[in-house]
Amino acid sequence: NTLYSADYENTLVRKVFPDGNVTTIGGIYNTPGSIDGGSLIATFKGPYGVAYDNQNNLLYVSDLISSTIRTIKDGFIETIAGQADVHTITDGNGTNATFKTPSALHLSDGTLYVSDSGVIRTITNGYVKTIAGNVYASGYLDGYANTALFGDSIGSTVKLSNNLYIVDTVNNCIRKMNLISNIVSTLVG
Repeated sequence: NTLYSADYENTLVRKVFPDGNVTTIGGIYNTPGSIDGGSLIATFKGPYGVAYDNQNNLLYVSDLISSTIRTIKDGFIETIAGQADVHTITDGNGTNATFKTPSALHLSDGTLYVSDSGVIRTITNGYVKTIAGNVYASGYLDGYANTALFGDSIGSTVKLSNNLYIVDTVNNCIRKMNLISNIVSTLVG
């Protein structure tokens, strides 16, 4: 098994092999940018979260600074959602959608979950949709997903069964969103 890592400080995406060897698979050392293309020319501004799709041999990367979601496949880096340096939250298809600060990623059953500045978003079949949180406010409030509030900085998300577990770093707690009832509750904290 290999490990994929976003090297935020050096604007690189790395692959760590079981024997401890590390190779760069995306970005140019200390060269921030939002250029798509082959691994020798493509750049990242702030690679942050990664999620690997075993079925399609595809690595998803959130670029926190350029506000995009990118993929790496067969040495080619491509922006699949968001618009470089447009820092708003808008749902839509692929690059018609926008992100503010996409961070943690989680892939489950073909859906990519994205933590984005106080909201949880999904990318399914190329469509970006906000599923929890409030685009215009942050804070701490349990309830229906569209009225629940999260802190500005959301950590990891993990989907187990019909629940999404969310690390709400600003509020020092772990939240649970039931994907059937769309209710957000505090699990710990």
